Amino acid sequence: MTLIVSDLASEHERLVKAGLSVGEIVVGDFASFAQLKDPDGNTVVLAEPK
Repeated sequence: MTLIVSDLASEHERLVKAGLSVGEIVVGDFASFAQLKDPDGNTVVLAEPK
């Protein structure tokens, strides 16, 4: 599942402070991404388009 966010850095920080294990932010040509797992082990991608 991919969720589009308007401020990836803030969402990343908020989730880490809440105790979630979130991967590093990866900057691509068209968007920045970070990944985490939901409780069932599914990958969730947070994306901020440029």
